[in-house]
Amino acid sequence: MDKTKVKSFSVWARRNLIKAVTERALKIGIEKNNISEVEQCQHGFKIRGKEEIIDFPIRYIKTLIDNIKQKGFEEIIEEVACIWFFRFIALRYMEVNNYLTEKIIDIQLEKFSSEKQNDMTKSYKYILIKKCNELGKVIPEIFQNKIDYMEILIPDNILDENFIIKRLVEDIEEECLKEENNFLQDYKGLCGVEVIGWMYQYYISEKKDEVFAALKENVKIEKENIPAATQLFTPKWIVKYMVENSLGRLWIDKFKGDSEYIDNEKCTSSKLGKCHTDLLKERWQYYLEESNQETEVEEELDKIRKYKSNISPESITILDPCMGSGHILVYAFDLLYEIYIDAGYNIREIPGLILRNNIYGLDIDEKVTKLASFALKMKARYYNKELFKDIQRDGLKLNICSIEESNEINKEVIDYFCSSQVLKKSINSTFKSSKNTVKNSRVGKSQDSLEVGEYSLRKDVEYLIQVFNNAKEYGSILEVRKINFEALESRIEEIKKEDNFIFGDYRKLILDKMPLLIKQGKIMSMKYDVVITNPPYMGLRGINSKLADFLINNFPISKYDLFSVYMEVCLKYSKKYGIVSMINQHSWMFLSSFMEFRSWLLDKSTFINMLHLGTRAFEENVGTIVQNVAYVSRNYSNCSYKTKVINLTKENSSEEKNIKLKEICSNISKREIYELALKQLFIIPSKPFAYWVNENILKVFSSFKPLSELAKPRQGMATSDNKRFLRQWFEVDINKIKFDANNSEEAQNSGKKWFPYNKGGEYRKWYGNNEFIINWENDGKEVKEYAAKLYKSYSRTIKNEKFYFKKGLTYTFISEDIGARYCQNGFIFDVAGSSIFSEKEEQINIVLALLCSKISKMFLDIMNPTYNIQVGDIKNVPVSKKIFQKEISYKIKNLVHENIIISKNEWDLFETSWDFKWHPFLLIKSGELESDISGDEKNLCNKYISCGFDVWKSFAHKQFEKLKKNEEELNKMLIGIYGFQEELTPEVKDKDITIRRADKERDIKSFISFAVGCMFGRYSTYKKGLIYNGSIDNSIIPMTEEECFEDDIFLRFINFVKDLYGKETLNENLDFIADSIGRKTFETSKQCIKRYFLKDFYKDHLKIYKKKPIYWLLKSGKNEGFGALIYIHRYNEDIIQNVRKNYIHLIIEKYIKQMNKLNSIASSKDYPTKDVNNAKKDIKKISEKIEECKEYEEFLEYLSAKKISIDLDDGIKVNYEKFQLIKFTNSKGIEVKKDLFFKI
Repeated sequence: MDKTKVKSFSVWARRNLIKAVTERALKIGIEKNNISEVEQCQHGFKIRGKEEIIDFPIRYIKTLIDNIKQKGFEEIIEEVACIWFFRFIALRYMEVNNYLTEKIIDIQLEKFSSEKQNDMTKSYKYILIKKCNELGKVIPEIFQNKIDYMEILIPDNILDENFIIKRLVEDIEEECLKEENNFLQDYKGLCGVEVIGWMYQYYISEKKDEVFAALKENVKIEKENIPAATQLFTPKWIVKYMVENSLGRLWIDKFKGDSEYIDNEKCTSSKLGKCHTDLLKERWQYYLEESNQETEVEEELDKIRKYKSNISPESITILDPCMGSGHILVYAFDLLYEIYIDAGYNIREIPGLILRNNIYGLDIDEKVTKLASFALKMKARYYNKELFKDIQRDGLKLNICSIEESNEINKEVIDYFCSSQVLKKSINSTFKSSKNTVKNSRVGKSQDSLEVGEYSLRKDVEYLIQVFNNAKEYGSILEVRKINFEALESRIEEIKKEDNFIFGDYRKLILDKMPLLIKQGKIMSMKYDVVITNPPYMGLRGINSKLADFLINNFPISKYDLFSVYMEVCLKYSKKYGIVSMINQHSWMFLSSFMEFRSWLLDKSTFINMLHLGTRAFEENVGTIVQNVAYVSRNYSNCSYKTKVINLTKENSSEEKNIKLKEICSNISKREIYELALKQLFIIPSKPFAYWVNENILKVFSSFKPLSELAKPRQGMATSDNKRFLRQWFEVDINKIKFDANNSEEAQNSGKKWFPYNKGGEYRKWYGNNEFIINWENDGKEVKEYAAKLYKSYSRTIKNEKFYFKKGLTYTFISEDIGARYCQNGFIFDVAGSSIFSEKEEQINIVLALLCSKISKMFLDIMNPTYNIQVGDIKNVPVSKKIFQKEISYKIKNLVHENIIISKNEWDLFETSWDFKWHPFLLIKSGELESDISGDEKNLCNKYISCGFDVWKSFAHKQFEKLKKNEEELNKMLIGIYGFQEELTPEVKDKDITIRRADKERDIKSFISFAVGCMFGRYSTYKKGLIYNGSIDNSIIPMTEEECFEDDIFLRFINFVKDLYGKETLNENLDFIADSIGRKTFETSKQCIKRYFLKDFYKDHLKIYKKKPIYWLLKSGKNEGFGALIYIHRYNEDIIQNVRKNYIHLIIEKYIKQMNKLNSIASSKDYPTKDVNNAKKDIKKISEKIEECKEYEEFLEYLSAKKISIDLDDGIKVNYEKFQLIKFTNSKGIEVKKDLFFKI
């Protein structure tokens, strides 16, 4: 399956259908904010005031209007578009697989050739509706017209070339939709009915993007958006692993527990001609045998197998509580079919038996439930050609449903439901056969304990209504107790027979809702042999408050994510010794917040096997931060049971993981297989499932003291509004920043507003990532007041204040590696840049050495191999006493000190550091950066920038190698101290050295940026560091294609190079610069440099300053008639007027002169034809620039009158937006929106 094509089609189809259904709604008088009046006529209805008759019953339009008023226009349009999407792809699937008597989608329009276009469309709609109604008898979930308005909103352009029907046939290959035997199908691609699930996932992908974009803006995920946010199609090979090792294992265990099978007396009874299940196991590519167990464990397993030996195919029950489009259940169907065959059942009867007896499914999304129903029926149709006839004759009720809510059923409806005297006899007779003890549910909070013989219909109805109130909020995590469902169903049948006009509305509501509530209640109160699912992944922080409170109150140890809640729920759904299989995120295996949950899991279950999948397990790109695990567990606890764990984290794609697993399952490979009792890992402080840890490492954890006894790792603050309280240091007036406060008192007395703030950043060791500042004026008054307003007490988010401004270490919270760094005094720290402190300052370097070593990485990977490094993990890093021995600690401190100096020097050589002094080329030129160069080399560096780069390159390389050597020396020492020579080597890869080497293109571009800084007076070639931050001089630098200004940026740069390196070597230096930044073959050096300034300089500036530029680019428009840079720290209210007076007028005059010259050439006969043609082309180009500049000049005049002021404390983004998308009326009287500056 070409997923790119499928995705492209599905995303397009949604847009196309929504547009087409909206247009159809408009045709029948319905718009988003306006609904026309309609009136009934002989053959349908018409819009009042129009003659066209719409030949549908008027009740259709009335139902549609009622639903729009209730749900909203957009939701109804989305609903109709989605259902027709389902119908079209379902019809196409069935016709490709020859399940239809005639084609409906791939139809030859020639049969309508005698008709006019309108009549053709009408005829096709008639055929389509007729076929849908016919299929509605066997597949009502997709085709039954339960909603009157579904037909009336069929788009009018249904036969157009660019409508979904035509595109579906052309874009989606038939091979994708053809059904194949799942056991013969290889992993090369999905095909068959499951492709429809993929299509729906893609269909809603834009909606999913919207939900997550809103989440980034702190908009919590409400119940309506949970399906879009959480649906993720499970790769087929993982589905096969889960089903084969759960359902398959159940069937294997039956025969292992059967004494006749063990004695080999029944080997010939199988229809497959081998001992029971042997051939099945050969067909299961992903089935894993259990680990060899100790004798006592094996004896217990034998008892379990004997307990399960009496199961039959018809008695097996399988539940997927988050079934989505039924992907897992479809493969379970395939495997069940093989099990029935193995047991000798009649082939034709098997599909119906599976659907009626074995498969159960739940989901909160009604749409995917429809798809799941269709998928299962199509799978059954694949095995039974007469299925549709069988359904029409015998009927078929699937045991799957979407979770419905009881919110509409009030007390009056309940009173009516319970009003029948006749039913009392039915209740009594039904109840006599029911010997259920009704238990209170956690969800229901009912305190009634009903004794046998005291059954109350009302209590059961009230309970059912109560438990399913707002049920779509909670879905299948609701715990439902057994009630007398048979009595409720008897009452439903009685109500069907009643002819009660007085309570007609109640009756309709009951008949619409109660059967669905009873059905889901039955499913949710059952226990199952096998529970398999890929649950939703949604963390507590992103969930709406209602669901979050429910999780906190009802799932205290698993509440942190919905996937972990489902781990608990699935165990509760499973029978004694039942099997649970799931894929989810692997954080529950390692994070300290799940420590209690891990203990609970091992107390309640045993993990039979696990696939540690790591990143990229899914075929879709879900990022490298999402890491997964799949597992199979049994609802039975034995702490001595040895789990088989397969490590697939090293494989870099889903397909590579699949291939590796198949090799392991077929005994081709035995690498990365671990067999152990997981409980033995609990000697590690945070009790992670670090299955790869050996006895040597476990011994260290048990005998060495934790780092918390040596230093104090502390979690940082959360501002609750980073946009408001944080800035990057270059955004504000540097005179308002206090960089070196030693304590809170000193900070408060300084009168400064901004203070350095550690916020993690990218992976970097030893020193650096000093970028952010926080508004901590008056001891953080504003931040604290805001936090107190949100949380009542500011201390909930503002933590560990007594450590603010102290020297220590910091690290990156979200990173594959810790990246610990030395932090000078003066910093406050963020939760993403948590910090470590020590009362003994001399110990800081030793802790830093440990945290930057391979030893620390190994320990942290064991305790938490996720991308979120927790304070608790760092506290538990084992520390050897030997590192404090005098001779060893002396060596460590010296190496660490040297590493800090190297890293600090490198960090400060780039202008985004607040300690930036000069560009490295100038430091080399002055002889400060490289002391061992000869006098001749120094002279060359004074003349040639190429020489400066070569010396810088050599210096950077030496620093890089020195740092690498030091790190390897530290690793060697620590590996020896800890005794990990077998586990680790001291070598460090180049990619793990976090200072930068020389890079010609980057360094020349940074030189150009430095030059621009000098032009603005930010830097100087005579004085180091940030020298000037405010003045009205040099506040505008024009950037235009035409060289009509003496202070044009290009000319000033040429002069800068000439002044710095001399006139004699100017051309050589310009050549070197041009070649370094990508000179094209036909360009001179000056042309290349000019092109760079006009096209790429500002893009690079935005990258360096992370879209918070300190130089702002005035731009007249897309024709680039005029451009100029201003320096934000030199902005004043007159700057716009100065641009208008001193630059824009002049360039317009220049263009007009050019235009006059070109006109004379174009109209003259004295010039060659080529010149005349070129002049005519240029006339158009120049005239566009003139028009653009004139409108821009008007815009400048309009803005200059406004005298827009800025406040640097508000940050770059807020100030920048003051000048963007401003409405103004141009000289033509047209109101337009214009940007003053380049659009970021």
